[in-house]
Amino acid sequence: MSSDKNLKESIIPFKISRFPNSESQFLQTNRKQIKLRLPYVHSQTHHPTIETDLSGKNLNSPPSVDEMLSTFRSRLSEHSTELLPKFESNIDLLKSLKWKSSLSAPKLHKGNIFKNLKTIKRKNKEDTKINSKKSKESIDIYNIFAGSQNQVTNNFENFHEIEDFEFEKKKEENSAYGCWYIKNPSGTHPSSREESQLVVLNKKAYIFGGQSRIKQGDVKELDIISWSWSILSTDYSPHGISGHSMVAYKRNLVIFGGTSSHSKNLGIRRCSNKIGILSLKENKWQFYKGVNDWPSPRRNHAASSLGRDLLIYGGISQEGEFLDDLWVFDMKEKSWIFPEVAAPECPCELSHATLTPVFLDMIKEDSSISILSVSKNQKSIEINNSGFYLFGGHTYDGEASNKMYGLYIREGKLLWLEIAGKGNAPVPRYGHSACAIKFKIYIFGGRNDLMFNTYGDSCLNDLNVFNVETLTWETIQIHGASPEGRWGHTMAGYGTRILFFGGMCHKKYMTSDLYCLETCKDIAEDLHKTDRPIGMFEVSGVAKFGIELKALINNLIKHN
Repeated sequence: MSSDKNLKESIIPFKISRFPNSESQFLQTNRKQIKLRLPYVHSQTHHPTIETDLSGKNLNSPPSVDEMLSTFRSRLSEHSTELLPKFESNIDLLKSLKWKSSLSAPKLHKGNIFKNLKTIKRKNKEDTKINSKKSKESIDIYNIFAGSQNQVTNNFENFHEIEDFEFEKKKEENSAYGCWYIKNPSGTHPSSREESQLVVLNKKAYIFGGQSRIKQGDVKELDIISWSWSILSTDYSPHGISGHSMVAYKRNLVIFGGTSSHSKNLGIRRCSNKIGILSLKENKWQFYKGVNDWPSPRRNHAASSLGRDLLIYGGISQEGEFLDDLWVFDMKEKSWIFPEVAAPECPCELSHATLTPVFLDMIKEDSSISILSVSKNQKSIEINNSGFYLFGGHTYDGEASNKMYGLYIREGKLLWLEIAGKGNAPVPRYGHSACAIKFKIYIFGGRNDLMFNTYGDSCLNDLNVFNVETLTWETIQIHGASPEGRWGHTMAGYGTRILFFGGMCHKKYMTSDLYCLETCKDIAEDLHKTDRPIGMFEVSGVAKFGIELKALINNLIKHN
């Protein structure tokens, strides 16, 4: 076991669990992001460090990238050859390399690696329009490994063919499952709306805000056990709001940002930067602006939470500017923190993106955790690529994105990494929704304006699944009545089930139906037998047909 560990550490120069290391230096930039001065680390030997200066003027890569890569490959070969006999076969070595290569998200860039990201993207718009092609100016570390592995494995010259074969072979085994159906709770349903927020807490779901003919300021409560809607009476009715974020903390709902009105005279959408906390114990609202510095007013930002901390990223300002700053709100101390972020690869300015927390359930349920002072739970927070995952969004140049970024917690520091996931990534989108069940992120819908000219519609109704443990886009078996294409909807997880509400398309606000997505096949079959919910596919009938078809095929093979 120790030899496996040593081999992985000697081969992989970028190891997520080691970021940021002791030799990394944080540099403050004018974009309010902390860039990382990063040495290329290989076992105990260090490659030339990327030289930067504090003024940001001379940000140069090593004198010769080819020389650096040549050195890297030769040293990789030396270490790997020494450890090779400890593996029973070359196949075992390939599996080890493949397992670890998915964590090699960072890329070595030629030229100005730490230059302002906005400037780079304006010079190279080929990357930002569809985000499907890799830039010619970047070198994927995974491809570097492929070149080195030919030296290590000798007989396996067609490494990519072997890897592709193994990947395709496992695709069916690793495919996700989803069964859509419509739940029809009793009581007064919420009106149809877009850009509302849905949160599940203590076997109840809460919907707040959103936009329909008017902006909504009501709070609706859904009892998930009895499946009944009710209006939550509070001491104060806040103004209607949309484009906000909402998370749960202990027995509270915490709201940030959003837009309440449009000023024709000023030509702006009035946005908020206040924190609203609704106590579900007392049904009382309290509003905070926070102490110290705080983020500017915004809407349509990405938000997530873990323990006592609320994280927000990006969004759109009152003046319509796209933002790219990351803030943390301590929900216990009621204070804002502008954290240091190591960012070898950070996202650009984004709105309408999703930031999804993926952690062990025991970590999610611990309200005492502070991501900036983690100690006792550090190993549990790092397990299985745990972190916050930012996907999609609307970029500052008006295009949709399908890039995935991981925001990881390492020793009380935060680290951005772009994820080069395996499998088929979804088409670029914004205004979608995302939710994590265990270590899988489910992403539904959104819009892509480039599709309108071809299809006459920019709404998406596809369901995509990203496996965080393997960093792979999985295939999915979908059953049931899938919702119509839409954007501005909201999703929340409950056990193995995802609740889904609202949204709009080009012509209308969607109905106020409450959709459910069951991600466990066995539970879906039991639901069909007992509950017979609206829109559920005849799962048992399909299973029966599959058994009969398999028996028929086996019979034909036997007689032929």
